[in-house]
Amino acid sequence: MCLPHAFWPVILGPGITSLWFAVKILLILRRKRIRFENTQSAKSESCRKVGFPVSGYRIYLCLKLGGYWRMKRFLSYGLGVIFLAGLVFTSTECGKRVTEKQLYDKADTYERDEQFAKAAEVYLSLSKRFPNSPKAPEALFKAAVMYANNLKKSNEAIQLHERLIKTYPKSEFAPQSLFLVGFIYANDVKNYSKAKKYYDEFLKKYPSHELATSVQWELKNMGKDINSVQFLKMEHDSVKTQSK
Repeated sequence: MCLPHAFWPVILGPGITSLWFAVKILLILRRKRIRFENTQSAKSESCRKVGFPVSGYRIYLCLKLGGYWRMKRFLSYGLGVIFLAGLVFTSTECGKRVTEKQLYDKADTYERDEQFAKAAEVYLSLSKRFPNSPKAPEALFKAAVMYANNLKKSNEAIQLHERLIKTYPKSEFAPQSLFLVGFIYANDVKNYSKAKKYYDEFLKKYPSHELATSVQWELKNMGKDINSVQFLKMEHDSVKTQSK
């Protein structure tokens, strides 16, 4: 049977609480040495005899016994209703189950519409719900890139890239994520020591990767002002000229 994990507390919570109260009441009755077969008659006699002057013990006994029978009715009917509600909810949730392709297409649509926050959310949902899917590393990578480039959340992007590297070390996206962690630290966070750490790790793991040249260039020019790097200065001047 399909049962969402988030719904277990809804079913088990009231049930466990009810059982706890029931056990507590039974212990109270036992301490008072009231036999269960005489409970109903004791309740009726005690409640009927309460009058003026009021007996504190009779009120106490009446309330305790009344609570016991109310709890008994709750255990008999209330838990049944909760269980049936759980079954209805479960069947509804199972009917709404989506596939990884549907999630990927939905995220892709959001991305093309430039709704990057929603796209990243759906990509992350895909990677969590279908961690063994071939699409999971790509979805996680795309979400990380959106957090860095579109949502401007560098720390969240780094966490997602690191998660991809750890969870899918043999994925084709792992080298790119490792490079981008170093790139974000160097160019967005301005933490050059951490950037160097990740760049060095990249060169050690992927010395022949197509991004190795970019990593070496980043290490050579890390932290330099744009005017001190001739290539960047020429590119920057070209952009300024085109904008005039």
